[in-house]
Amino acid sequence: ILIAALMAPFPVSQASEIGNPAPEIRAYESNSTDELGLLQTLIQAKKLYELQDYQKAVRLFSLIVKYDPTLESAVRGLAETYIALSRPEAALELLEASPVQSKALKRIEILAKALNMKTKAREPFLKTAVEITPDPRLFNLYAKALVENGNYSAARLAYRKAETLGQKPGVFLNNLGMLELKQGNTKRAASLLFRALNAAPEEPRFNNNYRLALLLEGDYIKALDKIESDRAADFLTDGAYIALSQNEIDLAKLLFEKANKISPVFHPRAQYGLALLK
Repeated sequence: ILIAALMAPFPVSQASEIGNPAPEIRAYESNSTDELGLLQTLIQAKKLYELQDYQKAVRLFSLIVKYDPTLESAVRGLAETYIALSRPEAALELLEASPVQSKALKRIEILAKALNMKTKAREPFLKTAVEITPDPRLFNLYAKALVENGNYSAARLAYRKAETLGQKPGVFLNNLGMLELKQGNTKRAASLLFRALNAAPEEPRFNNNYRLALLLEGDYIKALDKIESDRAADFLTDGAYIALSQNEIDLAKLLFEKANKISPVFHPRAQYGLALLK
């Protein structure tokens, strides 16, 4: 807001309206007040990013970068936010055009390039990238590419390398759990994902993955226990389809009906499941 105010045109003075010469308009010069406003906006943008309010964060970061394209922390924040919004192409465009160069920005640029590729094409690119620029996110992305290409043992090593480089609690356990799930080891997956959730209870992704493992394990009651109402209908529907795939017809019907009942709007997937049963 402060930046917008600083950049807004000045109103015409009353003196100029009665024929007196208008005051001279000088070019913008930096001062402590302007820098304070910029700093406050940057702090707010970073807070919004941490709160995962990426739409608002990207607007503030964009404003700062437009105002001062040489401010590295703002360029980095905007690029990271684009990636969080699944817009790696925008992050890449920003970084390639930026006058700022640093190791941190280069890592983000490599990450954006990899995310811009098709999943199976990422492996050779990232194999070289992680050797040149060791970074936990690059190693995790490399591991996922290995998983997609069926190289599970190498993926496990890449996940472990990411952990040694430092990352948020629970990420390593979650990745190992999803790897086990990919291989059909649902019991082992549920155990690892439960540990990931305990390491970071506030992380919704870990919660979702743990519940998914329980659904695949056939533990429907535990999978749906204490789930928030806005997510319950989708989970009930997922559970119903899993039950249906295992020929548990009565349970599938019950879960489809419950999903329809609690859904705030018409639930097409649940309705389609009931139609299949008929």
